[in-house]
Amino acid sequence: MSSGFSHCTNGKCVKKNTVCDGKDDCGDFSDELDCSNKCTYTKTTPGAIQTASPYEPNSACRWTLEGPEGTRLELQFNAFNTEKNRDEVQVWVGGKTETTAKMVARLSGSEDLNMIPVFYSPNNYMFVKFTSDREKQTGSFSADWKAQSAVENGGRLDLIASGTKQFIQSPSYPNMVLPGLREVWVIKAEGLRKVITVQMEDLDLGEGGFLEIRDGDRAAAPLLAKFEGSDIRTSIVISTSNTVRLYLHSQQQFNGKGFKCSYIEGCGGVITASAGIVMSPGYGIVNYPNYQVCRWNITQPGGRRMRLMFEDFVMGDNKDFVELFDDGNKVGKYTTTAPPTKTSSMGRFFIKMTSSAIINEKGFKAVFSHGCPDPSFNKDTITNPTSYSTDMGATVTVTCRDGHYFAQKEHTEKESVVMTCNGDGWDVKQVPQCEPKYCGQAPIIDNGYVESSTGARFGDTVTYKCYGGYSVSKDTITCKKDGHWEDEPSCTGNHWPEKAEISHGKKATLSGDGESYGSVVKFTCDEGYELVGSPVVVCQQDRTWSGSDQIQCHKLECPVPVISHGSVNTNKTVLGDEITVTCESGYEINGSASLRCIVNQTFGTNIPFCQGMVNHNAKFYLM
Repeated sequence: MSSGFSHCTNGKCVKKNTVCDGKDDCGDFSDELDCSNKCTYTKTTPGAIQTASPYEPNSACRWTLEGPEGTRLELQFNAFNTEKNRDEVQVWVGGKTETTAKMVARLSGSEDLNMIPVFYSPNNYMFVKFTSDREKQTGSFSADWKAQSAVENGGRLDLIASGTKQFIQSPSYPNMVLPGLREVWVIKAEGLRKVITVQMEDLDLGEGGFLEIRDGDRAAAPLLAKFEGSDIRTSIVISTSNTVRLYLHSQQQFNGKGFKCSYIEGCGGVITASAGIVMSPGYGIVNYPNYQVCRWNITQPGGRRMRLMFEDFVMGDNKDFVELFDDGNKVGKYTTTAPPTKTSSMGRFFIKMTSSAIINEKGFKAVFSHGCPDPSFNKDTITNPTSYSTDMGATVTVTCRDGHYFAQKEHTEKESVVMTCNGDGWDVKQVPQCEPKYCGQAPIIDNGYVESSTGARFGDTVTYKCYGGYSVSKDTITCKKDGHWEDEPSCTGNHWPEKAEISHGKKATLSGDGESYGSVVKFTCDEGYELVGSPVVVCQQDRTWSGSDQIQCHKLECPVPVISHGSVNTNKTVLGDEITVTCESGYEINGSASLRCIVNQTFGTNIPFCQGMVNHNAKFYLM
């Protein structure tokens, strides 16, 4: 590579004379990251970053921090005073440019140093940006940064538990969960019979992240609890030995704000929550330890009533026992049978567990809750019992009135739903509510339409009306309880008393039944007759046939033949008429003198003629 070029972070090369010229020649601003004349610096040696005091107006400064490969960076502010909402410091982690890093903090004003967290990068890159306006410059800020060992070995590994509560929090809490974390904390209490109580104060590990608490210092020690997401119903975890191991695993993406927990030597804790779980040390994993006195103070926020229920109870017979107090009043002492389910009207319980030095057992699990919210069932939902309880452990069976169904997808196909109030709410995703069954679109009918409708659910009605000339069989149908409409009505054409008839002809129905509104009829005449008027008629709303009074079949006429030297007795004839032929004097008829008009409008083929009478003395006939 020629000495006249400079490398960019993204792999490109640019001419050296373009570096620090205020232009993004690399495409990722990496050619503008170490320009003291521009107030941009790249630091690879741990130390301090700071502004002048007071800082310059119109500042646009940037410190890019880079540690050795395989390390992560830690940044801690030790002074901070800028113009509130005008001059700002941004902290970015995970990369050298804004396209590869994530902003984890924006700071402005006179920040309380105790409230500014220590910032960690997920890798060996971090940068800090500072901008100021040209108005007031109030002070300055400074911070120290350093590179830590590989992320896999990060965190405070060795801690000592005492009788004073101490805290652990994930790197960059509460701003974010850094990606790719593999953090381990090992907490020890002095003395072999000592146990440690870890209490989760806040939890948001994002998707895929988790925190394990193990009963011992080994990675394979018994798993006491595994926290995921933001579920902290079991907020207190107690060891059975004098050592616990916390292991934080985060995914590669930035999500969640992390966790914060307390730890203290001893057994028990103070819980203020609407609902939760209390367990003896090691419950469900190992037997509780010997020679322990554990105390739990449980308080309901706002002093609301609270119900406490022991779901499991196995104690050393007559050796180990549990004492239960309701708002300071002793309920009882129990060793072989579980304490009864109790409700505290003041919302305060105290549990004391004492284990002997002789035997140990599984222990107990108890749940507490203010109860479940009232489901507020609607009027179409039936409950059994009618007056149901919302206390923890209460059960209610829900059904629907006739013609109704559960509208929630979770329950749609069910006839009934049994709901139980658990410590953290009802054991259903959605509270069942009944709604009227849906019959869908009203049926469409021929020769009619929907005149009005009240809806399409159970009990709703639809009223129909027919077009003119039609009558409805019934005008209203109802949506039935099975979610179907009653049979749809029909519109039939009105029947007329007078029928379309014709003499000497025939009719053929082209449409309808030939007798009701809308029917279409065609007429034809018998042979020898001809039709007068339109051959097609329609049954009309006014109870008449269109043009029927003008339709007739008339007899066909036969042209009267012309007879030479003769005559006929009429000059007009129709089918069936008979005419008589008469010859002039001196002529006589040859053929029949009577002729009849036939269907082909002729008098047949044998038309007579008049011939002269025979003169026997003459040699000829008169023609």
